[in-house]
Amino acid sequence: ILGATTNPELVAEVVRLCRQAGAKEVFVIDNPINDPASCFTLSGIEKAVTAAGAKVVMPTPSFFANTTVKDATLIKDWPVFFGPLAKADKLIGIAPVKHHHRSGASMTMKNWYGLLGGRRNTFHQDIHTIITELAMLMRPTFVVLDGTTVMVSNGPTGGSTADLREANTLVVSTDQVAADAFGATLLGRTVSDLPYLARAEAAGCGTTNFNSLNPIRVEV
Repeated sequence: ILGATTNPELVAEVVRLCRQAGAKEVFVIDNPINDPASCFTLSGIEKAVTAAGAKVVMPTPSFFANTTVKDATLIKDWPVFFGPLAKADKLIGIAPVKHHHRSGASMTMKNWYGLLGGRRNTFHQDIHTIITELAMLMRPTFVVLDGTTVMVSNGPTGGSTADLREANTLVVSTDQVAADAFGATLLGRTVSDLPYLARAEAAGCGTTNFNSLNPIRVEV
């Protein structure tokens, strides 16, 4: 309701489309700061995706594996929530568009933060580097950026409808950098306002020039 999480109806619809496309199993995972079970319940995501045919997987310790990203300075021998992904052949990242008081914005690349275990708040002082390294780590099949309701202030948690703006926009892309570059426009920001975008582009994770991909725009 307040834009802090992806709309549960959107997540459920992605699950249904996966099932229609022939997916044998669909898992929905996250490792939120607060109690995961409560977050999945209060957000409405667990109920919605279970009804659509997916299984919510909680971040139990056995599902984390120490991981090092090549050429990284922060993600070195760090626990990452990889267990449910071990047998997955497709990976879809789904994230809301929202303001973030440290990084400027939280979208698809920042959303991979939910895979980090340990005391991940130690990365907050170098937020643009960790977001870049998360993009280097995770190469999704595609991402879905939820810009239906955008949190334009007091992110990442918000707390008031005054923080929200209806944008009625969804972005689907195989390029997470391009998706986030477009998402920045929904927040009234540019690529230069979000340093991690250029850094991720320089690291070979995608392009900030989303128009170069000849995006197909559909109005409904």
